[in-house]
Amino acid sequence: MRNAGLASTLLLLAACAESPPPDPSRVVAGSAAQGELYARQHCVICHQIGDRGGKLGPVIGEAVKKAVERSATFETIVAELERVRPEHREEKRAKIDPILAELDPERRLRLWLATYLDDPRFENPANRMAVLPMSPEERANVLAWLLSLR
Repeated sequence: MRNAGLASTLLLLAACAESPPPDPSRVVAGSAAQGELYARQHCVICHQIGDRGGKLGPVIGEAVKKAVERSATFETIVAELERVRPEHREEKRAKIDPILAELDPERRLRLWLATYLDDPRFENPANRMAVLPMSPEERANVLAWLLSLR
């Protein structure tokens, strides 16, 4: 059993390697039902979903509210990041700039969430969320499910 935990931890650490930013034109619609299934199998380890789940991360509904707020106030967040951690801002420029350029609030939220699922530390280097290895289809499904929770 201990080896299984170690293997899971190593898999999560390997998934934390830097990946390219999501292409704004390719943030596609997914299946919310499939996204919920994925989340109930994987995200529930740290997040509460319904009456099940961990306490390491916020309840999923609260996390979605926070994502909506952060995408809407992204300029302010990035300005603070530039002031406090300019090296991180520069390192994540390719992921941050497309979100800043997106003026439509709905498309901005979709892009912010897709980027967050890919790299939870892209705009907050202190974020503790682990990167879960997801295929593009799984990511689109989880994104569709998260958006359905608003």
